[in-house]
Amino acid sequence: MRRSGEYEITLGFGHSDPPGKAGKAHFRPGGVHLTRAIAKDAPSCKFNTVTLTEGWGNVEAWVEVDKAEVLVSDVYIKCLTN
Repeated sequence: MRRSGEYEITLGFGHSDPPGKAGKAHFRPGGVHLTRAIAKDAPSCKFNTVTLTEGWGNVEAWVEVDKAEVLVSDVYIKCLTN
């Protein structure tokens, strides 16, 4: 991240197959691992307020449905801190 602060994270499933069943979305920026339940055929999933710290690191995002993991198509990161 370019700077520490509060962020809103949206995972988009539009360009990949949306989950045909309810499942769980995962977002892992560096050492943080966030999860959120998603409804069947949800087009996206939002993590409303996420505290992230400045620095380099990997960002991973995927959906877990019936123990299978599918990558998300888009990750949108919006800074909420001025």
